Amino acid sequence: MLRPADSQSLSPRCTYPARNAETRDSFGHMQYNCDKDLSQARSFVATSIILASTNDILKFGFTSAAHVEGTLLVPRRQGKAMKPTGAHLHFLRFSMFSARLSIAIFVLAAASHAVSSRLPARQNANCGPNFDGNPVSIFSGVDAAEELAVASDTVGASIITQPVIVGTPQFLVENTGDFPSSYIIKDENDLNLVVYAASTSVGPALQLNEIDNTGEDQRQDWLISCEACSAPGETLPPGFAYGTFCQIENSNVGLCVQWNGAIGTPPTLTACNDAEQSQKFIFVQE
Repeated sequence: MLRPADSQSLSPRCTYPARNAETRDSFGHMQYNCDKDLSQARSFVATSIILASTNDILKFGFTSAAHVEGTLLVPRRQGKAMKPTGAHLHFLRFSMFSARLSIAIFVLAAASHAVSSRLPARQNANCGPNFDGNPVSIFSGVDAAEELAVASDTVGASIITQPVIVGTPQFLVENTGDFPSSYIIKDENDLNLVVYAASTSVGPALQLNEIDNTGEDQRQDWLISCEACSAPGETLPPGFAYGTFCQIENSNVGLCVQWNGAIGTPPTLTACNDAEQSQKFIFVQE
């Protein structure tokens, strides 16, 4: 389960204690040293994310957001799938990630007036991400070492889950221009194919189909609602997210995509439940 941990306001001058002088509160959270007297200091909320899987619990945090853009950063190992390792809590400094760990997620929410205009009302209401024509990976919100993918680049192929492959986006998500805002999700390797809610003997299923350029086939339309989004028009480096904790609902059948927890198996379409973490996904720039 992926859930926010407690957060605290930090100034841009906050620093980690020395490795041999780490201090933690009663909950085991890192204590920070901050210069509270800086007249120009701005407060930021540094939100840790706890990633819990069957055998691993990893907790990550960073000290200063003064020069960070976007809402999420995923450290990466070039050319390798990212997989959590270790069974203890690990605290990482933002500028020096441990090579022993292969995935971390940071969610940054700006809290000062200086940056509030970048995310208007986004802390109080859900938002629709703007992908600006860039291909993305779609990570599971439950296990961020897994992503959605296509079984093959052919009509009728299923959408499946696979270990995250760094630098290899699987989809191109585009706004349809309709109101309310909806999206089509294209196969990055064949832009003539899109994800749709196929009718099967066991109910709707996620498959690929040829794109309907008339816009009338609502089985190809998806409503994407996220808890946090990057600012419109913002240029994101690889590894940052356009949207975090996003629910993906089909416009036609009114069902949401849900991760099933087993690598290689298709996600399902089921009744939407905002409290269901298996229905939350993260759209990451690659």
